[in-house]
Amino acid sequence: MPVDVLRGALDTPEGEEPRELRERVKVVVDATGMYSSVRGYTPLGQVWSDLTYQWEPSGEPMADMEPGPSPLRHSAARLAKYLTQMNATDVASLPEVSPPAGPVTIPVTGWVRVVSPDASLPVQCGTCRATAGGSVALDGPLALFVCPTGHCTDDPKLEASRVRYALRYQALPDDEGDKGFRLADLATQSVEESLRFLGLADVDTPQPEQRDLLVASTRIAPNTDPRRLSPADRG
Repeated sequence: MPVDVLRGALDTPEGEEPRELRERVKVVVDATGMYSSVRGYTPLGQVWSDLTYQWEPSGEPMADMEPGPSPLRHSAARLAKYLTQMNATDVASLPEVSPPAGPVTIPVTGWVRVVSPDASLPVQCGTCRATAGGSVALDGPLALFVCPTGHCTDDPKLEASRVRYALRYQALPDDEGDKGFRLADLATQSVEESLRFLGLADVDTPQPEQRDLLVASTRIAPNTDPRRLSPADRG
């Protein structure tokens, strides 16, 4: 988005809520699946909810008292002030925005397991109860388990960020020096690069070797290596 267009979108009279900006962003956030009956608020939805919250007096209604300012009002004002101070040289030096990765499908030849130090729980199809095979479909903040029959399951145990970390760790050899792959590479390696490393890129049929996809539980940090969490015998 050009900086001039962004300046215009943030143009709000001082002391007022950026209502037009709020409605424009809400349309985009809603389109990503901000809230679901299964998961509640998505991570993006929770951020948006916190950003647009306005304090109101509790107890008896007080018609003469306006709601408090939202964090969005202050954030938009600070960003507008910063953009106003930018000159043409500043704008030209801004880094290019990477294109979105888009939806990604991760084929799974074994089970998808959500692991923690004391448990290993398989993700199960909500329709036919299948656990082995299928795939995980990632699209922005959404992660769905797709069984071999094609049923889609929105399991609260699966979070998109944790699945992405899981894929990167699965491509990381136990010996960090093997094939020149280092832990630092986790910060830059894309999902597509991880798939190619595992030999799963552009694959239409399951691989002959059964392999589980281990995902860290929501009870622990999302960047935890799930291979180090559960016992060797996960059956």
